[in-house]
Amino acid sequence: MSQKSKKYLLLIMLLGLFLFIHKHDGLHSQNVAYADDIAVAASDVTPMAKPSRDPIKFLSIWITSGYDLQPDSKYAFVGQTKTLYTDSALSANERFWHSQARPKYSWYKTEDNGKTWNTVVENNASKRNLEVTPDKAGTVYYQQKVTWFGLFFYKHEEWSRVASITTMSNPVPAKSLEVTADDNYLFNNQQDEDKTFVHAKTNPINATGKISWKIDNSEMNLASVDKETGIVTANNKNENGTVKVIGTIQNNDGSSVSNYVKIRIGGGLDDQTATIGQTATFSVLGHKVDPDKVSWKRFYIDSNGEEKSEDVTTNNKRSLKYTTPKLSEDNLNDKYQATVYVDDEPFVTNKAKLILTPFVDEKPKFSISNTIANCTFDDHNPENTILNKVAEGDRIDLKGTLSEDNSDSELASGSLKLEIPANAELKDVKIGNQVINDYFVIVDTQNSGNQVITIPNLYFISGQPIDYDVSFFAGKYSIDKFKSTPEVIGYDSQHKELADKFSGNSIEMNFSKNAMSAVPSDIDFGTVQSIQSTEKPIEGKVDNDKSEILTVNDERRVKDKIKINLTQLCPFQCDSNDLPAELRYYSEDGSFSTLGQSEAVIEESQEGSPLNSITCCKDRGLKLIFHKNNLVSGKYKTKLCWSFSDSL
Repeated sequence: MSQKSKKYLLLIMLLGLFLFIHKHDGLHSQNVAYADDIAVAASDVTPMAKPSRDPIKFLSIWITSGYDLQPDSKYAFVGQTKTLYTDSALSANERFWHSQARPKYSWYKTEDNGKTWNTVVENNASKRNLEVTPDKAGTVYYQQKVTWFGLFFYKHEEWSRVASITTMSNPVPAKSLEVTADDNYLFNNQQDEDKTFVHAKTNPINATGKISWKIDNSEMNLASVDKETGIVTANNKNENGTVKVIGTIQNNDGSSVSNYVKIRIGGGLDDQTATIGQTATFSVLGHKVDPDKVSWKRFYIDSNGEEKSEDVTTNNKRSLKYTTPKLSEDNLNDKYQATVYVDDEPFVTNKAKLILTPFVDEKPKFSISNTIANCTFDDHNPENTILNKVAEGDRIDLKGTLSEDNSDSELASGSLKLEIPANAELKDVKIGNQVINDYFVIVDTQNSGNQVITIPNLYFISGQPIDYDVSFFAGKYSIDKFKSTPEVIGYDSQHKELADKFSGNSIEMNFSKNAMSAVPSDIDFGTVQSIQSTEKPIEGKVDNDKSEILTVNDERRVKDKIKINLTQLCPFQCDSNDLPAELRYYSEDGSFSTLGQSEAVIEESQEGSPLNSITCCKDRGLKLIFHKNNLVSGKYKTKLCWSFSDSL
């Protein structure tokens, strides 16, 4: 390359760096202000000079100059030495133009809250860190100036924040320690080693002990820490892992307390495990600056066994995440890499592996089959899911089988919930053939007429069904029908409840009183003025809308033959007068029975058939027959007696 070409290339590089700096001139990094947490009103002290802005850093590149480690405020006792630590640097642009520049440090202090400042150290390059040994109680505030001097009268200044040293008469021991890091992720694949700082906050805040730092010994190859300043430096040899940075404060009474913070060391991307048929998402880690652009590459093995690469497209060109399409076996050896650009400065991550696992269908194939049986009276549908004519005292068995047919199911265990009527008397609960006591019963909060039985801790293994049997005695019911649908609430292997509930088929019970009842009605034959023709039947009016002189409700479960008998206990009477008439019951065929004190058979049921109500109509029912025309006026009444008897 010619000398002219070299100068041209140099000019382009400098121009790009200038634009990069100019664009970020108004930004501030987010360093933690530990001095403000500890110092007594340190932020209210008038500084020697206005503190410089925090520097902007992109990985190990200083975009602007400044302090990335500010002096921490401290507590001491008289005669104890404390050290204020700082760290600062020139921007990459300043360093490029003034590579020979060297820093010199000046320290200033004030004992009157900033009204007057005195020089402690003036332009002494060896005094970046300041040691102070107080000889009296009180608070002194300090501020540092760093000045870079270079060739051709070059000079550049930066000012730290104000820090305090508060001195007590006696030592104060620390009871506990809180440890934090500016960054919890450091990169191991950059030319310059990535760094961060750790900090300690004591309890009580005015503890006077000395804090020291170390790395967990098992992770020495990943990172190192300065025992005094707490600067953590990651390896740049692509060694991945997590380190524990341990802070210890040694109290003057010989005791000590420690704590730690974890920092991950990596190349920016983690390997991802995904299932065939699903997607995988790669995320750039530890990146705190919003990128201008992020490009992604996929690396794969072609048919010749050679590694190839291709750019992959994303909807958001600045996204630090990339989600793959649905994966197939062709993605078996894929790797992914991201390049992050901040003002044309690239950061290239490691190549993260895509680890494929076969598709495993974890969706439960769970079923519940239920039956119900009446051990006292057998009346059910063919599927044994509906019982008819259930009566008080019947023994009922509600049985079911729980089955999981998927050996890879996420369903590991569950609780069976089922309902029985609230006034049922529970006999026992069985799993398999074993009577168990591990269940509980509560009243249904949605329906007080039901009680809920829950059987917990059922563990499901594919191919090994679980049988259950809940036995109870039926109570006296005011309802006609009861319906229940057993349900299983499922849990995975970590006992986390699954979203889906598993229901079986419903079971039903239709209730019966297993009894027969009959209600007679009054009959009114009206007012008779005169009798035009004797021996002519007169119809009466029944006191109900169905014309039933006897309303029968036959709920017998076993319907034997039965007779209805009717007796007239006395003649129609008014005072001492008898009505010259007789009462007859007419059948549909025209035959009749005359009522008297002897029982007359009115109706007879057939075997297995219910006994019906007795109704009156034109050709059937009770009719009144007069034998004389001359009647004594009055209101005549009689009494009828209905009775039932077995029909042999």
